[in-house]
Amino acid sequence: MNYRIWRSARSRFGSEQLPGGENDETLTALSAYTDDELKKIADAGFNAIWLHGILHHLVQVAPFMELGKDSAKHITAMQTLIARAAQYGIKVFLYMQPPRALDDRDDFWKKHPDCRGEELVFPDITLRCMCTSTPQVQQYLVNAGEALLKSLPELAGVILITASEFAQHCFSHRCHKPLTKPWHVEITCPRCYKRTRAEVIAELITMLHQGIRKSSATAEVIAWNWSWERPEDESAIIKALPEDVILMADFERGGYKDLLRRKHFFMDEYSIGYSGPSEKFLRLFDETSRKPMRYMAKLQLGTTHELATVVSLPIISSLYKKAAFLRKNNLVSFMGCWNFGNALPNLNVEAFNYFVSPGSPDNEAEALRSFAETKFPNCNIDLILAAWEQFERTMYYHPFTILFIYFGVQNYTLAYDEIYHPAPLTGKLVGGSWLDDDRGDELREAFIHPEQPKLFNLDEIIERIGKVAVGWEAGAALFSKALQGTQDNRLLDELGNVLICQAIWHSTENSYRVYKLRQNWKEENLEEFNRIAEDELKVLNAVLPWVERDPRQGFHIEPGTVMFSGELIRKKISILKRILKVK
Repeated sequence: MNYRIWRSARSRFGSEQLPGGENDETLTALSAYTDDELKKIADAGFNAIWLHGILHHLVQVAPFMELGKDSAKHITAMQTLIARAAQYGIKVFLYMQPPRALDDRDDFWKKHPDCRGEELVFPDITLRCMCTSTPQVQQYLVNAGEALLKSLPELAGVILITASEFAQHCFSHRCHKPLTKPWHVEITCPRCYKRTRAEVIAELITMLHQGIRKSSATAEVIAWNWSWERPEDESAIIKALPEDVILMADFERGGYKDLLRRKHFFMDEYSIGYSGPSEKFLRLFDETSRKPMRYMAKLQLGTTHELATVVSLPIISSLYKKAAFLRKNNLVSFMGCWNFGNALPNLNVEAFNYFVSPGSPDNEAEALRSFAETKFPNCNIDLILAAWEQFERTMYYHPFTILFIYFGVQNYTLAYDEIYHPAPLTGKLVGGSWLDDDRGDELREAFIHPEQPKLFNLDEIIERIGKVAVGWEAGAALFSKALQGTQDNRLLDELGNVLICQAIWHSTENSYRVYKLRQNWKEENLEEFNRIAEDELKVLNAVLPWVERDPRQGFHIEPGTVMFSGELIRKKISILKRILKVK
């Protein structure tokens, strides 16, 4: 079966630290996946959904019977959801990272001291990994896989991440020398130290697969290559995995793109601006083709950390190129989102699912025109196509680095007033772009890192985002003209989305220009500060009605936070007016 896997924007990961998993998605998802929501997902072209599950909350099995005491509640809720989803032709997958580490203070470790693995110290908690090199943990994984599918025989399968999203096995956030880094320190577990990271990962997947096969011949085991990192590790894992495991690989990570004055620039995150496939994706595709192993793509279709708080980043020609590769190579199974960028309806999703369908033309120009004619009736299709082409060109300038997309201000800049003070910087860090952090005015985390000398510096960020803003404005003008006179609310939402993107790029440039002024603040900087503030005021007044007409805009699904809204923009407008002394 070919899987098109999605996720509701209304559902939440939950808190993995609560003893019984009271906020686990396996308990709360029923309220998110209503009949209307499931129908919306099915109508968008998807036949499966994924939920975040924690194995030791879902099952209670030997030799660790003290875990999973509330498993019956999770199983009952999952059974109900699976049955409800089936009515809409939708299957349910569980995304998991077993065996999840436990609080080092948990009584579990008093009962099973021989299973103690690596310690991972975080600011608010110290976690202890279950050592998967011990016979007890290995038996637990087999038994847990068997029990899970015995309790949920209609579960489509599991999606396994085995790198370092959360603490898991002893190689989580650890490695052998000389590969150590500040975030990957040397492994000390005396058992796992003698082994390779690839051996431990492949064994973990295999043990869970072995248990699942005891209860189900059809449930899928999908191994996601997220952050396996080294080619030799990936090759070793693939060779060791059972042949009926599906390998899911990130479509863009591990690739290269030519950017302005940066040829062959390394892309190490999801991207819509970079069409891919990455060299890494192609290499793994070749390796899996040497054995009867299925292969699928991990994509982020709606939007990415490039700009996460809009409904979609409409670079449609890039989406066509991604889809065309999958069609050409018969790779029509994919997971289309992470835990953000999955608002529906969504132009990007509609486009991608059209492009991978049998009815899509094989020629890019014909496919884009055909989709545009379907989606934008009675509009100027030539101008729409020209706008899409312009949007793609703008990403040639985007300062695509991990630090900028994770610590840049773009996701919340329309509401970001902390930078607009005509005074020296306070030094308070602005925080992560994907987090609901308390914002400061110090923006250096987006462009300064001692171990990453090839980052874009502040002047380059200002220049590049400025070029993105100018280029996007040109595309938005074409798009606006193409839809001129329309009264169709669906199409007005798409126009609003484009104009909100335009405002964000412009506002982001302004935020960094103000930051540069405040780095060495002098009274003579006030005139330039006011010019930028006046420009920002124009941006905010122009975009405000478009934000207010579409409540989906500004919401970052991952932290569950509204990062900009009509109310927050009005607050920023008031602050700017007060500074500029205008009414």
